[in-house]
Amino acid sequence: MQDNEFDCAATTIKALSHPIRLKILYVLSHEALSVRDLATTVGSSQSNVSHHLSTLRDKGVLVSSKEAKNVYYKLRDRRILNMMDMLNHLYCTNC
Repeated sequence: MQDNEFDCAATTIKALSHPIRLKILYVLSHEALSVRDLATTVGSSQSNVSHHLSTLRDKGVLVSSKEAKNVYYKLRDRRILNMMDMLNHLYCTNC
């Protein structure tokens, strides 16, 4: 790995380093959702979820698209799905 690849990996790992963000990514690994739907699903306020979505988008983990009045979020890269699968395999006790 080159230095810039280590930097990219560290940025992504840092973006994942919060339980709410991990929940958001887990949910988005199945479908694109709006802030309102994500807030309901992860059990947090819309403002808190928006804050975490902003972090994930700024770090290049998510992309967003606007449809009418709603903004939908989805994973930017399939590699994040692979990482979520690995975390699920390592830490899921009911699997």
